[in-house]
Amino acid sequence: MKKIISIILVLIMICCTIPFTAFAAEDTDIESLRKELAMLTFLAEERIVNVGDLMPHAHSSYERLQNGIDFGVDVLYDEESTAENYNEAIDLLTYALNHPTIETHYLKYSYVLSTFEHNENGFYYEDDWNDFSQKRDALRDSFKTNDEEFISDAFFELHESFVNMTSKYTLAGDVNNDGKVNIDDATLVQKYLAGEENLTELQKALALSYDNGYYDKLDIPKPNVDCVTGLQKCAAGLIEQHTLPYSYGVKYTDSFDVTYNTKLVLYTQIWPGEEEYDYVKYVEAKARELEAEGVI
Repeated sequence: MKKIISIILVLIMICCTIPFTAFAAEDTDIESLRKELAMLTFLAEERIVNVGDLMPHAHSSYERLQNGIDFGVDVLYDEESTAENYNEAIDLLTYALNHPTIETHYLKYSYVLSTFEHNENGFYYEDDWNDFSQKRDALRDSFKTNDEEFISDAFFELHESFVNMTSKYTLAGDVNNDGKVNIDDATLVQKYLAGEENLTELQKALALSYDNGYYDKLDIPKPNVDCVTGLQKCAAGLIEQHTLPYSYGVKYTDSFDVTYNTKLVLYTQIWPGEEEYDYVKYVEAKARELEAEGVI
């Protein structure tokens, strides 16, 4: 707490300082770097207090932040600090803030969740699906390195690919991805219920948009005949079509300001009670099974 207060005082002092026009250009550059470093140091202090509150960040995240803070404070309080010193401290803190690492066992859960994704009916765009599949394989293979930072980077690349792939489908009820909600969507869901067609998990979620489908205890969407009725009503103009900011999963932001989609991360607060227990229990058991098989 004392360190945070001291950094706040440094910020106030810096922001209230008006450089004299007689300052040399080098001094002006130092002042600019000093302000930037003070802000980054303060931000890092905030992050280190809250890190891990929503995601189980690895100890290396703490270490990088703390090392960056310690070095930054030393540079700020050293009157002999040069522009090179400031830039080094700024680079160190910037990297620490932008490269969080997550506990490897937790990312194994993310790999399990990623295996729920399939591309029935060629629903996803081919390039998107191929990229996601490659990134998923890369995460699987990264576990063999036992390198937390490398594994975390592989996860973030997979997550980015996943969001890019799934975020393009925001028209509620457009189960067949033809850009509109019509009787063809209702027919496709009917065929799925009859066992004649398969649907991706995202297609199932889109099918739930206008009536009473449900999610099972593994958070998998389960369309039913009421969903067909809802789509038919929408196609007939009895229910207004709508779009969504995103159609799949729940989004949240952690203490590093990184936004995650719960379809790819095991954020247990989303599922209260028995559903949470069954969901987490299944993912943990599947991860242990894949570990025993040497897959991850």
